This record gives sequence, C-alpha cells and structure tokens, in this order.
Amino acid sequence: MNLRNNFSKAIAVVFAQCLLISSALAVTDSPDQLVKQTTEKMIEVIKKEKPNYKTNPQRFFNELDKVLSPVVAFDKIARSVMSVRHIKKATPAQLQQFEKAFKTSMIEFYGKALLKYDNQRIDVKPIPANQLSKPRVPVHMTIYAADGTTYPLTYTMFKDGAGEWKLRNVVVNGINIGKVFQSQFDQAMRENQRNIQKVIDDWSNIMKSAQEKTQAKGA
Repeated sequence: MNLRNNFSKAIAVVFAQCLLISSALAVTDSPDQLVKQTTEKMIEVIKKEKPNYKTNPQRFFNELDKVLSPVVAFDKIARSVMSVRHIKKATPAQLQQFEKAFKTSMIEFYGKALLKYDNQRIDVKPIPANQLSKPRVPVHMTIYAADGTTYPLTYTMFKDGAGEWKLRNVVVNGINIGKVFQSQFDQAMRENQRNIQKVIDDWSNIMKSAQEKTQAKGA
C-alpha cells in the first residue's frame, strides 16, 4: 500500500474518531475513560445514519452538527485557520461570516470522511490527573486499521470558560491538520490577490477541493 493511500485512509479514520471522541468530552473530567465507554454507542449512531446519506445527506450533516457543536471550538479553529495577520484585515462581520462558513464546511468534511469509518480499533493513552488542570491537554492514541496499519494521533483539548472540554486541533502521523487548513487559507489569499471577502465567499469550494484531493490520493 503506497504512502498516499495510507495518508488518505488515516485522515478518514482520524476524522471519524474525532467525532466519536468529541461527542463524549463535554461531560467528564476524564476524557480518555469516557472515550472508551462511549465509542460503542457512537458506532451504533453511525451505523444508523450512514444508510440515509445518499437519500438525505443534509439530515446526516444536521445530526453531526448536533453532536459536534457543543464540543468543538469551531470559532477558535476558524480564527487559527485565518491566522492573526489575516484577521487584522477582516471586519467583525467578515470574521463572523468565516466562522459560520468554516463550521458548515468542516462538518461536511468530517461527515464525508466519517462515511468511511469501519470499526477501527483505538487505544487511548491515559491522561495523568495532574495534566487536566493545564490550559491545553494533548491526548495521544493509536488507531489500528483493518489492514493492520497503525496511525499515531494526538489531539488538543482545552477547557472553556464553563469548564467543559473542547476540541481545537488534531495531529495525525505528525501532520498538523489545523496547519494544513491554515496553509489552504493563505494560498487562497495569494491566488485571489489578498481579497479576503472572496476567499471567505469561496471557502466552501476550497474545502470541497481539499476533500477531492484527499479522495484522489486514496484512489
């Protein structure tokens, strides 16, 4: 199996696992244990919704939205993707528009990757209790694909003002997913003569292009 195919599969597996993980993180101070307890339940949800995708994809995305919105810091991720230097050039209205566009496109990106989930096994490393008080907590795990390939994964969690765990970034096989999207935004700015409004308006298409490239690498 070539490296591109491995990476494409890793991305799909990681996004699927991120959904399983994030759905559990808002209600516990022990995220690693809760992941283990709730994964089976979430797999059943996935199995229930996957058959509906072709006939009603929007329902599928809406269900993902209900799960992800309470626990994923879409606003912070969006601001990180835009980066400080571009945020300085954006109006408050443009920033709000991008956060909304980013969330919608990210849920669709996650959802399409999630359709490839196929009961992969994961091992989550326990989080030492003394780390849970830190501003950001890295959680390390290994994902075992059906073909025996393993994918190291680290995701970053933080507690918001209400004391709830929020997901804000993922690193798979050493590749920082947040940085990948940040690079895409930066590239789009260069290709559009630094017209930030055009990049925001086109963000959905930019994400679709990224999805197509990922799928092509896995072909």
